[in-house]
Amino acid sequence: MAREWMMSPADRKALLAIVDRLRPKVAVEVGTAQGGSLEAIARLCGKVYSIDIDPACARLAADKAFANVELVTGDSKQALPELLKKIAKRHEHPALVLLDGSFETAAVKADIEAVLAGLGMPKGETVILIHDSFHPRCRAGIRGAGWAKCKYVRSVEVDHVPGTQGTNGHLWNGLAMAVLGPKARKDDLHVTALHQMAFSKMMGTSPQKPS
Repeated sequence: MAREWMMSPADRKALLAIVDRLRPKVAVEVGTAQGGSLEAIARLCGKVYSIDIDPACARLAADKAFANVELVTGDSKQALPELLKKIAKRHEHPALVLLDGSFETAAVKADIEAVLAGLGMPKGETVILIHDSFHPRCRAGIRGAGWAKCKYVRSVEVDHVPGTQGTNGHLWNGLAMAVLGPKARKDDLHVTALHQMAFSKMMGTSPQKPS
C-alpha cells in the first residue's frame, strides 16, 4: 500500500526526477510525516536522515523500506543544525535536502539558513528543495532567506514547480529549488520566481495572509 504523500502529482514527479538524476549517497529531509516522500527518496539514496517534530514518526524505523534511514525527532530549529554538525563530523555531504516541515515564514527561513550554514563547501552539485512554495507564508520565508550570503549558491528558483489553488481559495504545493556547487559564485545572486504574476493574481482571491 502506498504511503500518504502530501504533494501534488507535479511535485512528486519533479522530486523523483531530481533524486533519480542525483542518486545521492546522503540526503536530508525535514518533515517525515507519513513517510510518503521519504520512502521514495530512500529507494534512490544511499542514506537518508529525516527529521520530524512528531515522536510518532519514529515508528517508521521498524519498516524495511526505511532500513537506510536515520529518523530524528525534534523541532528542526534545534534538530537540523545539530544533525548537520553530526553529518559533517561523519565526513558525509548531502547532495539533496528536502525542506517540507513548517508553513511559517520564520521557520522556513531558519531551516534554509541552517542548511546553508551547515553544508559548508559542497563536494559536488547539491540541490535544496522546499515544498509548498505557493503557500504565502512559506513563500515569504523562501524569498526572505539569506541565499546571497552563501557564496556556493548558484541559483534559486522559487517556482521550479508552480503550486495550486484549492477550491477553498488556499494556495498550496509547488517546489522551490536552489542549486549549490563547489566553486564560489563570482556574480550577484538573483532569486527568481517564474510564476510570481500567477501567484499574485491567485492571492487576490485567497483568504490566506502572506504573513
